[in-house]
Amino acid sequence: MSSSGENDAYTQAVSATTESFISSLIVNTAVAGGELVAWILIRRQFRAIYEPRSYLPPQSKRVPALDKGLVTVLWELVRSDPELVLKKNGVGK
Repeated sequence: MSSSGENDAYTQAVSATTESFISSLIVNTAVAGGELVAWILIRRQFRAIYEPRSYLPPQSKRVPALDKGLVTVLWELVRSDPELVLKKNGVGK
């Protein structure tokens, strides 16, 4: 087999791999985005599942309810204190 044939095969393999990676990345990003939007919308309907510690425990052990906004809830989750989350869920020290 000639060197030119090997280079063509390598170029096609790299091109196919790059194309499949990009298409997979786009599909997976769309699926993750759809799931995130669904969670943001559904969590308001099922407070007992997604926010039980905001109203069920005694007042001293409650956590503040998450914001009702579509984007602000994500910001709250990112900025939340991991130690406080563990403590309020009974996992911390």
